[in-house]
Amino acid sequence: MNLTTQDFANIEPKEQTILIIEDNLLNLKSISYYLENLGFKVLMARSGESGLERARLGRPDLILLDILMPGIDGFETCQLLKESPDLQDIPVIFMTGLTEEEYKIKGFQAGAVDYITKPIQVEEASARIRTHLRLRELTERLEQKVQQRTQALAMANQQLQQEIAERKQVEEALRREKALLDALMDNISDSIYFKDRECRLTRINHNMFQDLNVDEMSQAIGKTDIELFGEEFGRKTLAEDRRLIETGRPITALIESRRLENGQINWTLTTKAPLRDATGQIIGLVGVTREINELIQIQQHLRESEELYRLITENTSNLICLHHPDTRYSYVSPSIESMLGYKPEELLGLSPYDFFHPEDVEWILKPSHQKVKADKQEDAVEFRYRAKDGRYHWLESTIKPVLNPNGTVIHLVSVSQDITARKQAEKALRESEEMLRFIFDNAFDGISVYEEFPESDTRALVDCNVRYAEIAGRSKQELLDIGNTLLIQQASGSGLGLSRRDFMNLMQTGDAFKGTFSWLRPDGRENIVEYTAVQVKRGDRLLTIGIDRDITERVQAEAKILRLQHLLQNITDSMPSALITLDPAGRVLTWNPAAEILTGQKASQVQGQSLWQTCPDLEQYRQTFEQVINQGRVAHLHREQLPAKTGTSYRDVSVFPLEANDIEGAVLRIDDVTRRVQLEEMMLQSAKMASVGRLAAGVAHEINNPLGAMIQSAQILQMAFDPSRPRTRESLQNCGVDPKGLERYLQERGLLEYLDGIRNTGGRAAKIVADLLSFSRKTSSAVAPHHLNKLVKQTLELAAADYDLKKKYDFRHIEIVSELATDLPEIVCDGQQIQQVVLNLVRNATQAMARKRGKKRGRLTLRTLYRPEIENQKSEIQNRGWVRLEIEDNGPGISEERREKLFEPFFTTKEVGEGTGLGLWLCWTIVVERHKGRIWIEPGQDRGSRFVVELPTPD
Repeated sequence: MNLTTQDFANIEPKEQTILIIEDNLLNLKSISYYLENLGFKVLMARSGESGLERARLGRPDLILLDILMPGIDGFETCQLLKESPDLQDIPVIFMTGLTEEEYKIKGFQAGAVDYITKPIQVEEASARIRTHLRLRELTERLEQKVQQRTQALAMANQQLQQEIAERKQVEEALRREKALLDALMDNISDSIYFKDRECRLTRINHNMFQDLNVDEMSQAIGKTDIELFGEEFGRKTLAEDRRLIETGRPITALIESRRLENGQINWTLTTKAPLRDATGQIIGLVGVTREINELIQIQQHLRESEELYRLITENTSNLICLHHPDTRYSYVSPSIESMLGYKPEELLGLSPYDFFHPEDVEWILKPSHQKVKADKQEDAVEFRYRAKDGRYHWLESTIKPVLNPNGTVIHLVSVSQDITARKQAEKALRESEEMLRFIFDNAFDGISVYEEFPESDTRALVDCNVRYAEIAGRSKQELLDIGNTLLIQQASGSGLGLSRRDFMNLMQTGDAFKGTFSWLRPDGRENIVEYTAVQVKRGDRLLTIGIDRDITERVQAEAKILRLQHLLQNITDSMPSALITLDPAGRVLTWNPAAEILTGQKASQVQGQSLWQTCPDLEQYRQTFEQVINQGRVAHLHREQLPAKTGTSYRDVSVFPLEANDIEGAVLRIDDVTRRVQLEEMMLQSAKMASVGRLAAGVAHEINNPLGAMIQSAQILQMAFDPSRPRTRESLQNCGVDPKGLERYLQERGLLEYLDGIRNTGGRAAKIVADLLSFSRKTSSAVAPHHLNKLVKQTLELAAADYDLKKKYDFRHIEIVSELATDLPEIVCDGQQIQQVVLNLVRNATQAMARKRGKKRGRLTLRTLYRPEIENQKSEIQNRGWVRLEIEDNGPGISEERREKLFEPFFTTKEVGEGTGLGLWLCWTIVVERHKGRIWIEPGQDRGSRFVVELPTPD
């Protein structure tokens, strides 16, 4: 809404303070002028930092805050205001040109109460400001009433509760203190005494009285330790007591010895603490003394036992450990360092389960420990223990329980020895036997063991593996049942080539027999077998161990090699890459058809010839070839540029060293990557255009601020030059200016029309900026209902600024004819992508008309219509509809042969350097692939071209 002459006259002023935080000086002044005319007191700041300072000093009633400012922005400034206890209740209204929903949401999350968009409309701003000021005033009044009543109730309740609690606490404390002191003094087995600052006894308990050599308890009161215990012991304790009273530091766990009259030594454990009055001053001390003669004797016996135990454990090679009932280590003998690498102190307090092998913990050790604790008898186990170097050692351990007099298990003792070597030997033997059996059972060759009986000239099969049975075509059990090899090995063709007796005579020489024969299987198939046999003696037994290798597949494979060589040649010949095999001297060994296409020479022409002489165009790769030959490493040359009739072409060249089957040299591979390079350039161009779109959005936003200031300044000047306003007339009269004369002057000079022109021009500029922001903005969900007519109009407004002096065209000099139907339904599409299609087609048409010779003015016709359609699909009538867009020009037109290739990538009808050939291909991709629509070209009415786009309507 624009300002009128009565805008400010109808608004009642109210003395309240508003802080404006705005970095644009012109905007700041214009907004301040608005608010002062409304009767507000205005504070101003040009940055977030200064705005925070002004807010703390001025305590405004409301804050108007811009978002985009140098230093901290409006969002951060608002958050800092809401984090300040003194400022957080001040309402904040954002004012900015950012109209996107995400910025509004972010502003409300920061703590703002409202949002005003630029250029600011005074009626809207005034209403929002007064509403939030009134809300704040009502809120403050309500909070004050609630706070006053709450404080009064809280104070009364607190005072009452405090009096009751203090009285109960005092009474309860006195009762507990008296009961506790009486119980301690009368029933504790320790000696308890109190002394004054002169270290004289003031009170003792019954146990203390029994230890003193007095008849009555009162005889000890008022005496010192010297008077009661003699000079030697008394002076020592007296000095300790005086030091405690002077320093205030208590004495804890003091072990003392005193010789009694009978000559025995009495050991005591004493604790003393200062005694203070209500003011904290030390008025004496309190002491507690306990006889520990029995404990001292036990400790002495324990030290002797520990020393004996230490000598045993530290000098044995076995590992001795003491465990808590939960198995944690409480002692580890030093032998663990030589056995497992740990120092004893490293394991104390830890659980041995952390060092055992995980499999042994659950299945061996935990059950054993539970059994020992339950049965209270020893158990022996073998388990794996992880040494410090990470390897596991096998230990054999005996675990015994340690019981207390009540029969409860208080410790577990384990004695272990390292049996790793024994376990490894057992494992190696077992693995060796398993390995031999595994090799025997799973060998690729057939293995057989026969027992020979020379006296009867017979033999019997005693063992064989599965492979031997497979070669024979029988089961293993069937072979063992038959037993006699003469019934199994039936020669065909050359056969064994030896009689049974000749074979035995040859074996008796001690040499291994080797031969090849054909084995006829029961199923009629024939296997070719390589046979090796050797004789060994085991006691009185003579055994023949035979190894049969089925070479049927190898023989068949040799026959396939020739076929594979032909197949490899066919694959090489069908590859699109040019493959050339060269010897170290650069002579051609192989030459595929792709190489013939590349060079134009047949394989027969270059076979055995020097590549560099027969194909001078490839001479540039000679140095790379020689480098690969010398270093034996692959070399790659990427995107080699070569001139071509249709422009620059690109190659990828790779040279691979070749060392196989006594053939040395290298393979030269050449690939045409021109299309790939073009696609990469297309992707780079797409990324560039995306960056340009983001930059355009930023520039448009920066234009919004000065544009808003310009429009607001024009509004202020209109109000300032309006003599019908009472405030304006009053200001003019104060300055000695005749209001009617000024009005006449403004009308004669047409100054008011200039101001209207500024506002109208600014409004059109703001509309263009808004359209540019809408076109360049990237949305989170682009597919939505749109009106095609609206998208076309917005695109035409953007295209109106399109001109190119080099290409000699200007969109503004073209006649635009719009024939837009009014009954179009909505279409579900990506509006930005459809605008891109329209913009591309419009630009192509205007550029084509600019190239047309003659004086005839270019004319561009945009036509929309709705085309309902009924299609019969699979005998079912289905209603469908299409929204149609026609873009027609009166340019030179496009020939039929070119129209067939028009939507192919990289095809262009423009001069070299003017187009990439991707615009129409992109239009086809957006319409057909992404929106399931149609696009084609047909001749126009005036020798020009007509592009037709049809998009489906929603079901």
